Amino acid sequence: MNESIALLESGAAALAFLTGAGVASASDVPVDPATIVLTASRADHAAVATVYEDEAARLGEQSLLHGRLAKLYGSDARPDLSSASIERHCKDLESKCSALAELNRELATLHHKRSVEADK
Repeated sequence: MNESIALLESGAAALAFLTGAGVASASDVPVDPATIVLTASRADHAAVATVYEDEAARLGEQSLLHGRLAKLYGSDARPDLSSASIERHCKDLESKCSALAELNRELATLHHKRSVEADK
């Protein structure tokens, strides 16, 4: 149970970070905390897991995009766009999006486990 709480808290912290950083708005948060409180049945947990999997996929795509942008800004292919500070910025976003995708996959796994345990 402590692992579950820690995982949920880390996911909530990550979402709060994104919202505070201007990356996500309130409507972009994948799961409303009230939904989590009410999640009890196998179907509820499976539905929440799917939302987190979808969010992980979206963040994974964002990570890849920022990785490609970092390469562009760091290359000589477009000298007019070359910028070490923007390259660093893109690498940071690549890393953060990748980490957030992993957190969402962990939350999905947690809810898949809960869905198996629910209704027993």
